[in-house]
Amino acid sequence: MKDIILIGGSTSKESRIAQRSRYKLPPIGILSLSAVLKIHGYSVGVCDLFFEDFSRKQFIEYLRSLSSNPLMVGITVYTENEAECLEIASLVKRAFSETKVVLGGPHASFYASELIKNPNIDFIVKGEGESKIASLLEHIKNPTGFPANNIAGVTSKVDVKGEKEAKTMESLSMITNLDILPFPDFTEWKFSSEYLSRMLSMVTSRGCPSKCIFCASKALSGSKYRFNSSEWVFSMVYYYYKKYKFGKIAFFDDTLLANKARAKRFCNYLISLSNEVLFSWSCKSRVDMIDEELLIMLKKAGCNSIHFGIESASQRILDTIGKKVTLEDIYTALQLTKKHDIQAECSFIIGLPNETLETIEETIILADVIEKEGFGSAVLGVTTPFPGTEIMEENEKYGLKIKVKDMQKYDLSTPICEIDGVTLNDLRKAYFYYSHQRHKTNYPKLSGRSLSEVEEIRECYIDSLKGGLAESV
Repeated sequence: MKDIILIGGSTSKESRIAQRSRYKLPPIGILSLSAVLKIHGYSVGVCDLFFEDFSRKQFIEYLRSLSSNPLMVGITVYTENEAECLEIASLVKRAFSETKVVLGGPHASFYASELIKNPNIDFIVKGEGESKIASLLEHIKNPTGFPANNIAGVTSKVDVKGEKEAKTMESLSMITNLDILPFPDFTEWKFSSEYLSRMLSMVTSRGCPSKCIFCASKALSGSKYRFNSSEWVFSMVYYYYKKYKFGKIAFFDDTLLANKARAKRFCNYLISLSNEVLFSWSCKSRVDMIDEELLIMLKKAGCNSIHFGIESASQRILDTIGKKVTLEDIYTALQLTKKHDIQAECSFIIGLPNETLETIEETIILADVIEKEGFGSAVLGVTTPFPGTEIMEENEKYGLKIKVKDMQKYDLSTPICEIDGVTLNDLRKAYFYYSHQRHKTNYPKLSGRSLSEVEEIRECYIDSLKGGLAESV
C-alpha cells in the first residue's frame, strides 16, 4: 500500500473532455515530486484524473485500492479547476478521514491564504514542491517536534485565540541547482507504456528572464533563469529513450533556448548519437533568441518545431506588454525557421492592454497570413488575467476591466476583460471569426476598414514575411 497519493486533474466529466485536448501529456510536476519522495523512502501512487473516467464512487474506491491510510494526499491546482480540486479534497477526506490533504501548483501558490480556510485542506505548498515536501512530511509524522510554520513556503492552520488562522513563510526558497533533482518517475503513471511509446514531455529549466505582464512565470518561478545542465538533460533523454523508444520529445520549458551554450551542447550530444537516437523534438523560444547558426544545429539534432509567443501584430502593444521584441524580430525568426524547415508554432493574444478593434484585426490578419503563406501554424487566445500576472494585480493601471470573476472560465478562449473601445462581445466575435470563419473569408469585419484596406494590410504582412521592405502597419 502507498504512503503518498498524488492527484492531478478534475472530477467533472465535462471538464475532462474539454481539457484532454490541452493535457494529453504526462503530469510532469507530479512525476517529479514522486521521484523526490521515493528518494526519501516513501512509496507513491499517482492518480491522473485527466485520463480516468471515474465516477465519484469509483474514485474513492480507486484511492482505497492504492492505500488504506495514506500519510498524505497531494492535489495539483490550476486556476480553471479550483472548484473541482476542492471537491477532490472532500472526497479524499471521505475516503481517509485522518489523512492530510495538501494542495500545490500555480493556483494554490497564489491563493494559499484563501484555500487554507477550506475545512478539507490541511496544508498548501507554495512554489517548488521538491524542496519542501520532505520537511512537510516530517511535520505530519511529528507535529510538535517539527513545526510546520518553520517550513519556508508552506501554509498551514494553527490555533490562534481559538480560531484557525493561516500562517505561511513568504520565502519560497527556489532550487538553485536543478541537477540535484532525480529524473521524473514515470513508473507510477499507469499510462506510461501507451503514451511514452509515442512522445516524452519534459521541463528542463525554471524561471524566465522576460517580464511579460500577462505571464505568471516570473511570479511563480522567479526571474532568474535556472536550468539543468545539458549533460543532465541528455542523460535523462537517453535513459528514457532506451526504455520507451518514443518518437518525439516535447520540451515545455518557457524558453529552452535562453542559454545558447547549453542548447548547443545538448544538440552536439544528440548529433553525436544520431545513428542510435532516432526521434524528433520541439521546444519553445522567444523570437529574438534564435539565429541561423543555432537553427542549423537544432535541425541537425532533430528539432522540427519551435513555439513562438508572438502575441500581437502591433509594435505599440508589444511594447506595452513588456515583450521587448520588434516586428522585424518576428519576421526574421519566421523567415529563418522556414528556411531551415523547422515548423514555427505561433501563438497570439487578443484583448491586451492598449488594444483596439484595428489592432485585433491586424493580429488576426498576421496570424492568418503566417498559416496561409506557409510560415507556420498559428493559434489565437484571449487575454486572461491569471493569478500572479501584472494584468491581474494591476489591471486598472493597464486599463483592463475584469468582467468575469468565475475562474473556471479562465480557459484562454473565453473573454474575461474589457478595454476602452473593446467589449467582451467584440472579443467573442473576433475569436469566433478566427476559429470558424477565416477559411471562408479574408474579411474579419471587426473595425470600420474596407475590404480593400484589409487586403492592403494582408499584402504588407506577406511582403514583410517574404523579406520585403514594406513598412508594417
